[in-house]
Amino acid sequence: MTLDAFDFIVVGAGPSGATLASTLAKAASRPTVLLLEAGSSDGSDELGRVAGERSFYFLSEHARSSVINYETVPQENLNAQVIPYTRGRGLGGSSAVNFSMWTIPPKEWHDEIAARTGNRQWSWANAQKRYMRVESTRLADIPSEYGQYLQPKPEDLGKVAGGIKVGFPHKFEDSLLPELDAWREVDGLRVNPDSNDGDTIGLSVCWNSIHDGRRSTAADMLSDTSELPNLTILKDTHVTRVFFEELVAVGVVTAGGTIHRASKEVILCCGTLDTPKLLMHSGIGPAGQLSKFGIPPVRENNHIGQHLHDHCNAPWVLARSPASLRSIRTDFYRSKAAQAEALSQWKKDRTGPLAEISGVIGLVLQRLDAIDESEEAKQLAQTSDGEYLRQPGIPPFEIILNGPNFGHYHVPDKLPPSQAYTIVLVATQSRGEVTLQSSDPSIPLLFNPKIFSHPYDRRVAIEASKYLMDVLERPTYSKDTTGRIRWPAGRSDEELLEYWRQNTKSTWHMCGTVRMGQNGEDSCVDNKFRVWEVQRLRVADLSVLPVIPPAHPQTVAYLAGLMMADQLVHEYDLD
Repeated sequence: MTLDAFDFIVVGAGPSGATLASTLAKAASRPTVLLLEAGSSDGSDELGRVAGERSFYFLSEHARSSVINYETVPQENLNAQVIPYTRGRGLGGSSAVNFSMWTIPPKEWHDEIAARTGNRQWSWANAQKRYMRVESTRLADIPSEYGQYLQPKPEDLGKVAGGIKVGFPHKFEDSLLPELDAWREVDGLRVNPDSNDGDTIGLSVCWNSIHDGRRSTAADMLSDTSELPNLTILKDTHVTRVFFEELVAVGVVTAGGTIHRASKEVILCCGTLDTPKLLMHSGIGPAGQLSKFGIPPVRENNHIGQHLHDHCNAPWVLARSPASLRSIRTDFYRSKAAQAEALSQWKKDRTGPLAEISGVIGLVLQRLDAIDESEEAKQLAQTSDGEYLRQPGIPPFEIILNGPNFGHYHVPDKLPPSQAYTIVLVATQSRGEVTLQSSDPSIPLLFNPKIFSHPYDRRVAIEASKYLMDVLERPTYSKDTTGRIRWPAGRSDEELLEYWRQNTKSTWHMCGTVRMGQNGEDSCVDNKFRVWEVQRLRVADLSVLPVIPPAHPQTVAYLAGLMMADQLVHEYDLD
């Protein structure tokens, strides 16, 4: 069955797709837009918006309809572990199940992407303006004791145009302050009172996509579009391939055989793991894979599905004296009654423990001589990646303070009062791939991020571990430590690497599988998001990034969607 044509078809309702569809639909000429989403959730379920559950929601039974439980292939450098590769679905996509950390990458990263792609709209000067259009900053009064750690600039306070509500809780969780005070004393680590201004290095308080105890997701980008008759949103719609006439994308085909036609453009926003799948099943991808599974080629491109890069992380957990923690978490997670009471209070007025727990998180982003002067860094020195990594504003790792302790979710009665730290490698050099395993579009690709396949990543893991251990073993801090729960067997390089092999997980920041470039010889889309060698088909999501952001990249997904919308509005004179 073929339906009437829309001007634009957007596939995928995550941060990029929701932003793109809503922005196009609001253009002055009111083009017709069809937004297709495979998931069933409309993003309105309030239990998915509880601020205090942001770290654990994806694990809950209630989140089942919003989660896709993908897994990697066994990872060679992680003792053959299979790693969860969880994604979100429904309106909001992965923003519906992420940790709501709102971190904007540094200026140097934006300018690097602009230089590599030849698209100046990625530059810091241009990206800043678009972030302001996405955000609606809502700040409560910052407690005086946090004044030295958190000083938003006046321009941050005036951002009210966007659909994503960004800010901090009305009541700051007590447990973060002693962590910040301890890290402030570390030599060479400066306090960064506004880490979203293009300079992320230092000790900072993380911004959140949360307001008034409620998580903000990409579904909010669609909340003011219900009165737009030119925007049609279809959930539970599985797109299996792009429909071509000659080399022109004229629509998409769904699992039920319906053809939705587009008179202007089809834009794929399915994410780093599923956009390349849709391209391959449409006949655009590596020749060998298309041939193996009998998919008629439209255009061969051996870069589709390649260049997968991702952040990885490992936890560190210390048992601590209750007095030093200043936290209610241990007692709270042991008591079903306390949790039920807190949920009732949250439903009533968005206050209480579920508006405060994990409400403020600290970040340490730092450069170390031990990394910069390592043999692994020197081996990269003459490459474009090496030049990028040497820029002073690019951090190789991040340490999360006052973040989630998953023992609270899995074994609350057995976990003593404790503090968790997470090291995240944010400038990873390992490159993996996603590949076909079936001619059936309902079967996911094989996901192989090849974690720790690059020696630079292994060096960063080792040195970041030593850095964290040095701080946590200082007498002023360790005097309140009562035991080690998640900790390496020793401090040798091999012992530290073995700890990472046993404990590493993906941070689910995948990107790069449909990367953007200036020619079709080494990329998949051009700098206007157009798929090479076909017409009227574009990709706008994190899969286009040639370099992984040294940040939690939901911000960049919104940016990509808005950039794509602005490009189309300009090209088709929609305003």
